[in-house]
Amino acid sequence: MRRLSLLAITAVCIAAIASAQTPTLTGANGKTLQQLAGSDVLVTAVINGSNAEDTNLRVLEIGPDYIAVQTDNNERQTYLFKSLAEIRVQEGRIEKPDRQPAPGINLLPEQQQIVKRALERASAIFDAGDASQNYKLDAAAILGVGGEVAAKDKASEYILKIRDSNDLASGIAACMELYLMGRVEDIKPEVLDAGLASGNRVIRSESAKLAGLIQYKKGEPDLLEMFRDRRPDISSSAARALARLGDKEIVADLILMLDDRNTDKGEAAIFALSKLLSGDKANTQLMKDQLADASSTTRFRLGRVLYKLDDPDGRKIITEEIIPIPTLQTDAAMFLAKDGDLKSMDILRERRDQRIDEVESAQTQLVELAVALRMGGDRTAIPVLQNALRSDKFPPVQERVCELITEMGIKDLTVLIQPALESQNTGVSVRACQAAVSSAYAQFRERLVDMWQ
Repeated sequence: MRRLSLLAITAVCIAAIASAQTPTLTGANGKTLQQLAGSDVLVTAVINGSNAEDTNLRVLEIGPDYIAVQTDNNERQTYLFKSLAEIRVQEGRIEKPDRQPAPGINLLPEQQQIVKRALERASAIFDAGDASQNYKLDAAAILGVGGEVAAKDKASEYILKIRDSNDLASGIAACMELYLMGRVEDIKPEVLDAGLASGNRVIRSESAKLAGLIQYKKGEPDLLEMFRDRRPDISSSAARALARLGDKEIVADLILMLDDRNTDKGEAAIFALSKLLSGDKANTQLMKDQLADASSTTRFRLGRVLYKLDDPDGRKIITEEIIPIPTLQTDAAMFLAKDGDLKSMDILRERRDQRIDEVESAQTQLVELAVALRMGGDRTAIPVLQNALRSDKFPPVQERVCELITEMGIKDLTVLIQPALESQNTGVSVRACQAAVSSAYAQFRERLVDMWQ
């Protein structure tokens, strides 16, 4: 009898602990969070401390210490129980936030202010006498997209002037800005042809990138020659460009490129194969057959391609073969966490909470890790990005955060970039301006992200 009493007391204690950990659920008419999971019932999450409310959420999953939900724009988000004061059922109706997006560019007032400040900052960089030409070109493209009429005209005139200069590197750079502005018709074929034929590796590589971005079919013979160049920067740019042109003749060589020791060539092969093999089961199977005995790094690359092609073997390779390898675990977890993989997100949280070295490479990985968590729905990763943007110790890390915010396309994150906008480092400020303006102009963002790939 005494043993039964002890068991009963233990059970009550466990239940009490579990209840204390779970946020208060109101308006559920006796239902539990587990019973709401997978239903169409809408709930509001009330955040601890601030009492801020996230509305119109559907419960997807209940974990031991978290709740995963789907937002009204189909994003997956994860809340730790300890971060929530309450979860409130909305009685079947969609609730509108107190602040509505402004008409036209669909941004909240504080986000509009960031965009406005970004355009002012871009204008200052463009007008500065000591700014480098590349930064002035970047600023001009930003103004060409979002500036007032007079600013657009002045910026466009400058870019066209640089395009027509005698310096080929500058001409290609100006043509890239025209692409970002959506003015492909103003890119002169003769400038691009000269760039593809240049003996300068940097010019040739940038020209290959541009040729792919604007679907320049005339440049395909040059690109095929460049693809077979032994220099990684040349062949990698050509591989991406040919993939954008839909050239499947290079598939067999791309499969071999997956096994290359050079990281950029490996990444280029992943990008190109993911673009070219959609629906191509024969070549996909050929890739699997040829790389069956490949090294772990090559297997990881293969897994990423297959995952992007929605082949189930992709996830299997990464979760069963790559995640257990210590040297590849973080990279593999970042790849899967972006799609909400819970095990991968746990790995990244554990890594994030460890002491990170104060060196640029480690801090860069930390922000990329935080972005993977945020894309998986974990908002607790946002402070990592805030801290990186507020510190000017590693400007390249600040630039990377701005790029990642642009790539994510989550408008709520626009307000984070304020410190970077005001940076004395022009490169950081330009990246922040691009991130802000891309939140208001979707096509500019798409072209910018494409250019960075």
